[in-house]
Amino acid sequence: APEKWQECIAESMNACRFIVIRPGLTSGLLWEIDQLITREHLSKTIICFDEEEDSEKKVQEMIGLLNERLGGYIAARGTRD
Repeated sequence: APEKWQECIAESMNACRFIVIRPGLTSGLLWEIDQLITREHLSKTIICFDEEEDSEKKVQEMIGLLNERLGGYIAARGTRD
């Protein structure tokens, strides 16, 4: 059975006009991405990274993980030099 936080997130995904994700390398992220795919919410989803907190290596790892899950759906665009 889903945990309470998962039920809350799933309900919110359905109700929201836009979804913004600030990803971390956790199993919760993978569940959220799977839900976005299953519930067909990718078109209203924005994935943001924090330049100040996330190293370039961490961002690339997360983009790789997300692209693996999404089949290359993510177009990476950033502001770093």
